[in-house]
Amino acid sequence: MSLLYMPAEFVYVRKTDSKDERREAMLTAILAYLSTAEPKLIRALKKLWTEQREQVAIETIQKQLNHGMLLIDLYTGWYTSYQTFVENVTLPLYISAMEHSSQSQLSSLQSFSFNTASPTVLFWLTERSQQLADQLTRTQVNGVVQAISGASKLDYGADELAQLIHGMIGVTPRQAAAIERYYDVLRGEGAKADYALRKAQQYARKSLGYRAQTITRTELSNAYNEGSSQAVAQAQSQGLLGNVNKEWVTMHDERVCPLCGPLDGVIVGRDELFPSGFNAPGAHTNCRCVVLYSEVR
Repeated sequence: MSLLYMPAEFVYVRKTDSKDERREAMLTAILAYLSTAEPKLIRALKKLWTEQREQVAIETIQKQLNHGMLLIDLYTGWYTSYQTFVENVTLPLYISAMEHSSQSQLSSLQSFSFNTASPTVLFWLTERSQQLADQLTRTQVNGVVQAISGASKLDYGADELAQLIHGMIGVTPRQAAAIERYYDVLRGEGAKADYALRKAQQYARKSLGYRAQTITRTELSNAYNEGSSQAVAQAQSQGLLGNVNKEWVTMHDERVCPLCGPLDGVIVGRDELFPSGFNAPGAHTNCRCVVLYSEVR
């Protein structure tokens, strides 16, 4: 599923329906989970990017500049490190998100126990984990390629440019371009290389913090909503739940985007798509919406 990037300046606000306790309970539950789980993944991502930078020598970056492309050993090394990271860090958080969601979604079914080892759950976990490792590697590689391409247009020494690119390992292509523009402006205004590099590295760290937050919110929210879907299917297969409808629920605040805002309160059948064409929330990066399942009486 492709993800839409929603500009922060567009908002859609809908008043909270105070009568719907289940809607508010689901929103409270996901916020409580995210407040606990997100810092763990954000810290882990930042640590990983620091380690990846430390494992790459400045001389290696200089080789990339000389070749005008990314050497294969860097690509394979990053891909391996991301696979290990996803397996050891992200996968357990996926599982905990699904478990938490199943408990919140089906709290009224006292006899239900969510099975994280079911074939459909394992298939989703495997597929999502592979997609994340691929996406993280591809984005990082493209970020460095963008940095190398941009550096070729800057009139500075090879060692200076290598240090600049080295500090940007982990950023996206768009972030890399922005950091290089910032660096070039500083140097154009007369800043010495050491000062400009230090400021560029600060900018890169801030950019990586934003990237870590975006990855974390997107991945954990998607796992949370997938847990609800899988739990409902399991409960139905056990005869604990009949036919259900699903409802899109937004956060009811000023950060709700123009895509999700009109979907708030929309109800469709369990196997139907919402008017937006999505099966469930996770319509874009940083989506905080949840899906609420209700038995059809």
